[in-house]
Amino acid sequence: MACSKLTYEPLVFTKRPHTLNGYVVFGLAAEDGECPESESKVQFAARAGPSEHARAFLRSDKISLTDTDFCPKEVLKFSPIPTSKYCKRSNFENFTSIAQYDMDLKFNNMPAWFELWSTRLDHLVSALSSNKVDSLHMSQQINITMHTPHDHFWLTVEVNGVHWRIYHIPFLYKLDSKFDTSHELAFDSGLKRSCSVINGMINSFDDYLINLGEIVTQPDCLTLLVADCSPVPQMAVFLTPSSDAGSLASNYGLRVHIGQNYFDFHSRAGNSSQVDESPVFIYLNQAQTPHDVRQSPYQWPIDDSDYIFRVELNEQNLLIIECTKLSATIQFDMYNILNFEIFGVYKHQMCGLCSKPLNRMQNYTLCELDTRPTTTTPIPIPIPIPIPMTTTTTVENVSQIVVA
Repeated sequence: MACSKLTYEPLVFTKRPHTLNGYVVFGLAAEDGECPESESKVQFAARAGPSEHARAFLRSDKISLTDTDFCPKEVLKFSPIPTSKYCKRSNFENFTSIAQYDMDLKFNNMPAWFELWSTRLDHLVSALSSNKVDSLHMSQQINITMHTPHDHFWLTVEVNGVHWRIYHIPFLYKLDSKFDTSHELAFDSGLKRSCSVINGMINSFDDYLINLGEIVTQPDCLTLLVADCSPVPQMAVFLTPSSDAGSLASNYGLRVHIGQNYFDFHSRAGNSSQVDESPVFIYLNQAQTPHDVRQSPYQWPIDDSDYIFRVELNEQNLLIIECTKLSATIQFDMYNILNFEIFGVYKHQMCGLCSKPLNRMQNYTLCELDTRPTTTTPIPIPIPIPIPMTTTTTVENVSQIVVA
């Protein structure tokens, strides 16, 4: 009889590699059908992930992956990583490649034939060592490590402390922790599209660049990043400037409308490279009811597995907003890096700065307390229900958003 147990934990970039732990027990079954406890047992632990080079880089004083401000090192926390012509895959694949593989095996109460073959394997590996080795104790445990340096074409292999370096492998393919995943393949195949904002530079669904520093903003105004402009709209995402900066080129907050609900996230000082464990509040609907998503996620309907939207923090300290009606996801570092992703079949119904055609005569802003004279041709943002347009608008839900 053989019994086994497996435990898998997925990769969290720079924090935890792909991990598979378990054991296999061989022997006669007990009378009650339980796994034998005193028979032969093999325990194993396998790990695969990026090298320590990525973690050291994130902790270093370096700010950017390139010589511009539009590819900061904090983009490495996103999955998928938001890209643009200033921030390409080639800029960070050395950090995200799977370069470290480890396998630990431990053996208990193994049969005589195993002792024989493990001893022969011990002699073989010892003979290939450049140093004199009496015994590697491979009948008790085997520790294997393979490492591919990020900037060299060689493979380093270690077995129970015996090292080899295999040179000249230009064809050696490295799996990527960010790109060689089913999630990223959806983008490569065109099934999903994304719009990103990195340090004030928007990269639209069609890879069109827009500098937010050129968008005129006021403290009480919202700037439309993206919205569903279909006959039955589901969501809208606005950027809100910080009260001290007054520009979206620096840190900004969010207002997200989903159906008849909305919430605000206020801009924060600093940047995501700083370790911050302070509460993360969102403010819900017109009552502005606060909810700390660091303590617990928020979803609507509450306590319903079939929720419409959900807001939470992930292990990378990113604010994750999921809208199930559009299968849309927002990742936000809570400072100045945001990625909005959606399936390509919905792209044609999206409007705002993320979508073409971009009309620069239309300023894409909503001022809730706008005292400017009414223009002769108001420009509505087509989100849900048409209502009479005015230049002074108090927003209570997504159906009332209009712009003069």
